Amino acid sequence: MFYICFNTNIVLCKSFYHKVVIKKIVELGKFIKPVQANQTLGSSLPHKNVQVEPSILSKDTQITGINKMSSTEKKASVFSNIPAEEDLKETSEAQFTEEIKELAESLNSVIEIYEYVRNNINFEAYYGSRKGAVGTLDQMAGNDIDQASLLISLLRYKGIPARYVRGTIEIPVEKVMGWTGGETPQDAVRILASLGIPTVSVVSGGKISHVRTEHVWVEAYVPYQYYRGAGPMKGQKIWVPLDPSFKQHEKIEGLDLSSIIDIDTEASIEGFKDGIIVSDKLLSVSRVNVQSVSEKIENVDAKIEEFINQKG
Repeated sequence: MFYICFNTNIVLCKSFYHKVVIKKIVELGKFIKPVQANQTLGSSLPHKNVQVEPSILSKDTQITGINKMSSTEKKASVFSNIPAEEDLKETSEAQFTEEIKELAESLNSVIEIYEYVRNNINFEAYYGSRKGAVGTLDQMAGNDIDQASLLISLLRYKGIPARYVRGTIEIPVEKVMGWTGGETPQDAVRILASLGIPTVSVVSGGKISHVRTEHVWVEAYVPYQYYRGAGPMKGQKIWVPLDPSFKQHEKIEGLDLSSIIDIDTEASIEGFKDGIIVSDKLLSVSRVNVQSVSEKIENVDAKIEEFINQKG
């Protein structure tokens, strides 16, 4: 089904499409039964607390499918603090393609690599690894696992040991709304859960206060004490949590184009219909006054450009 929005108010259009998407997600949720989340690690995301010791993916765990994500895990406390050969190895998920190499060469530090993924790769809500580093870079979007794969591939190519970490995190619902784009707490939880991401709502005072969900992030082995990822590589090295996928989105009110372009939408539509001939089976349209339509578009473009120039 196709939806055509003739309303020139961008905000209303976005709201309409969002409601359509949420409705479809609710329908999908009837057929999906998410797995229960694991033990929570706390109320902060891992990259904000270097003392957190979550479950970590085993060295022999391949991130190539949803079912393998929960196989053979180890606690960080019993996992070796010394990097292994696998922490620098190219894998099917973290490949060293020419595009990956070129990007890595353009970034000069762990901070720059991390900020590139965090600030440029859009978050998409789905469960498991689907794209790997290559697909995530190509589409400039991915979930927590695929963004972790991209970050790991960039770090490893630069000779920096990096590994996947998997755990359960508890996030304030306001941040989950900013993360997923959900307009209400219920929408945010529904977006995660209906896509198969193990998610639990934490209710306080009859309202959703936090969301507990399964999550994957990265640990990089860097000299953190004096270095902190930015300057010369000095100081004792430790595993530092890096979470590129958890990012907030600020909603900006759209322009009210109807007031800017000062156009009568209904009159314009009727004017477009005037004189056209539509076939019986709606297969073709003829005698469209293309010149009239073009003139209206040029007039609208001119008014928008004038408005932008006035606002600087």
